[in-house]
Amino acid sequence: MGYLYLDNFVLLAKHEIMKRILIISLIVIIGLAVGYYFLTEQKINFSGETSEFSAVPIDAPVFVRFASVKDFPVNNEVISGLYKAGIFNSLVNFISGVDSLIKGSETLGKSLKNHPFIIVLNLEGREEITPIIITKAESSKKKKELENVISILFPADTYRYEKRQYNGEKINDISHIQSKETFSYSFTNGLLIVGSRVIMVEKSIRQLDTESLPDNKIFRKVHKTATQQAKAAIYINHQYFPDLIKIWIDGATKRTDNEFGEEKRINYKNNLAAFSNYSAWSELDLSIKANELRLNGVSIAPDSLNQYLTVFRNQEPVRIKIDKIMPRNTAMYYNIAFSNKKGFFEDLNEYFIHSNGFYEREEKLKLINSTARADLKPVFEELVEDEVAMAFSNISDKPAQKNVFFIVSVKANSKAKEELLAWLEKYTLRKNLDFGQLTSKYEIDTETTFDIYKFPYPSFPGIWLGEPFSAASANYFTFWNNYIVFANTLVSLENLLHDLTLEANLADDPNYLRFKDKIENKANINFFLDINNGYNLNLQYFDSDIAKIFKENEEELRKFSAINWQVLSSNNIFFNNILLNYSEEIIENAKTTWQSNIGANTYLKPQFVVNHNDPENKEIIVQDNLNLLHLITKEGRVRWGIKIPGKILGKIHQIDYLRNGRLQFLFNTKDKIYLIDREGNNVSPFPVALRSPATNGLNVFDYDNNRKYRYFIAGEDKKVYAYDGSGNIVSGWKFGQTDHEVKTPVQHFRVGGKDYIVFKDKSKIYVQDRQGNTRVDLQSRFENSQNPIILNLQGTPKMVATDISGSVYYLYFDGKFLKKETSGFSQNHLFNVDDIN
Repeated sequence: MGYLYLDNFVLLAKHEIMKRILIISLIVIIGLAVGYYFLTEQKINFSGETSEFSAVPIDAPVFVRFASVKDFPVNNEVISGLYKAGIFNSLVNFISGVDSLIKGSETLGKSLKNHPFIIVLNLEGREEITPIIITKAESSKKKKELENVISILFPADTYRYEKRQYNGEKINDISHIQSKETFSYSFTNGLLIVGSRVIMVEKSIRQLDTESLPDNKIFRKVHKTATQQAKAAIYINHQYFPDLIKIWIDGATKRTDNEFGEEKRINYKNNLAAFSNYSAWSELDLSIKANELRLNGVSIAPDSLNQYLTVFRNQEPVRIKIDKIMPRNTAMYYNIAFSNKKGFFEDLNEYFIHSNGFYEREEKLKLINSTARADLKPVFEELVEDEVAMAFSNISDKPAQKNVFFIVSVKANSKAKEELLAWLEKYTLRKNLDFGQLTSKYEIDTETTFDIYKFPYPSFPGIWLGEPFSAASANYFTFWNNYIVFANTLVSLENLLHDLTLEANLADDPNYLRFKDKIENKANINFFLDINNGYNLNLQYFDSDIAKIFKENEEELRKFSAINWQVLSSNNIFFNNILLNYSEEIIENAKTTWQSNIGANTYLKPQFVVNHNDPENKEIIVQDNLNLLHLITKEGRVRWGIKIPGKILGKIHQIDYLRNGRLQFLFNTKDKIYLIDREGNNVSPFPVALRSPATNGLNVFDYDNNRKYRYFIAGEDKKVYAYDGSGNIVSGWKFGQTDHEVKTPVQHFRVGGKDYIVFKDKSKIYVQDRQGNTRVDLQSRFENSQNPIILNLQGTPKMVATDISGSVYYLYFDGKFLKKETSGFSQNHLFNVDDIN
């Protein structure tokens, strides 16, 4: 390998081209890479000239055909983000450099700018990726232009050129005079082949003399689907693709015991070998927009039944609904869906028959069945409706703490509970166990409880559905609506039930919804990764060198918020949609103790209120934009939501109307006073109609702390009304009218044994006694702000208020006042009064 210099453009090979170009398509295929672990004739008229595909080694796992240098969007935000993260650097530098070279040279043909080329990521040995570049050089003119580019890139005073023969073809070896690093190229059969290792160039030359990709029936079919408009087309040879991914995966073996008393060995690198039979070939067209990278194309599997995608050959895409049974902080999920359940399980069984793990699977199913003397697999295949999923949450740097869920949609909750619990009872009888030993209750509050059951075969998801679900650990299960929900731990299942009760599920998460709007709403396979929530997964699945790259470039990589990979079946062709989302800023979910979904935006500021049955734990009451009033328990569950005919004005008060220690909610709208008990019911004789439409929220006073309440409300007629506890007008209140409407609540102060009823309009503050007579005639006149009047008893008792410019007024109870100027504030200022020194 050698160093490639382009004047000021430095193109590194080995430690740069090999290190960076080896991940030319890292982000492009990262969805497939992670997903692989969990999932894991029509003749094409190729040109009469030698196709550049003929030189691609037939065992190459991935290669990319670029339409031209000029079409690659080097200035795009997504590409820029990858570049900042250390990915695509060599490729971007290379393309930018060649583009600049062609533009700035009078001797080089401009046609090179539109010249397509292929980059092959080929494996040398077991752990080293060596790229090959292939492009057409079908005419002497084109060959001359390409030779000129090479001579400029690698000047003779810096590089040594040597020629030799191989298999009847001429190979040029170029080595840097100082570093001794080399690379090689050859013009042969109308092609230019460039490799970082001469052995790779020789391999491509040999490939030209044997059966090549254009001779492969499946490749021809998948190649035909590539669109002419695509700037880049990515080809994946699934037989060899796992060997490429292995390079980045952790090879350590983890040992644990399973429920059958066997030692279970988990080695992610070795497990990838099972996915070489996922499909035959895939072709993906690359398109890049401002904030997203998309790959769309097809996967084609032959008619034989030893490839996983054939399981979906008789299926139609199904609407994704199962994400509503996943926690809001889901980091990753994988689900499969089928429209023809009978056909799906028949094809799945055929797939297992043709797989290497058939006998091992059959033995485990026999062990399961023998313990209950009843088949478990048919129970699930009868109960399941159309979706099955595995989800991960709580991803930290400690793998043991992550939550794993296995979710099965069922046709009817009651039938699923009856059938599965009947099987579990047979199991307990066979094992001489008390059924109660496998059951527990989870109480969210006194009104919401769930039965949770211990499941004796945690490995069943992977045994039943295969390698994609082998990471599920179904230790506990419960029922939620028309779903059976399994989890790896009791705590994780309880936490999920809590989230679902609060409607804090993934399907309602705003960030996820925005992303989901960009993908298909129907699929047969769907893989989703929230890159921020699941960022620490790299510590679990990738080797230390790749994990180091993730660590060093974390800030930039986290800007890639999510990736989604979908497969849709149609007529034995499988359409792929892959979306990688990018944002200049890192999108993070709010970290909360709990979240409650009330179904609409809030109108009234949420208030803490006392639960008289549990005074130490406050609840929340809030009105939404649809005028629904919600009471939310301390656990975050919406206890009730009732319709109020109008917007609530001001604050919601709690009073003991019946004087029995039970609290009710008192408030008013523009037209009525309401009193609601804790069950959400009106307390008679409320609601009470107001004499005049209200201009402020009511306030409630209990002068002598004897629960003989008085409610004060101002009306549009500029009168201030006093109502007794039952909503009747207080006959002893004789106040006339204000100059302007009163917009803020009426206030009550007690100073020196006297009661002061205080309220204000636009330009005047009124200080009255309990009968409505003027008790203090204030001498001050100013335009009032909307802030409340504050009673200050430090020193001489006084009230403190501000005007609309923020000037402060001390209002004394003898009618005098003192004004303190400020530097000036807006009308929306806030203030408080305290003695801070």
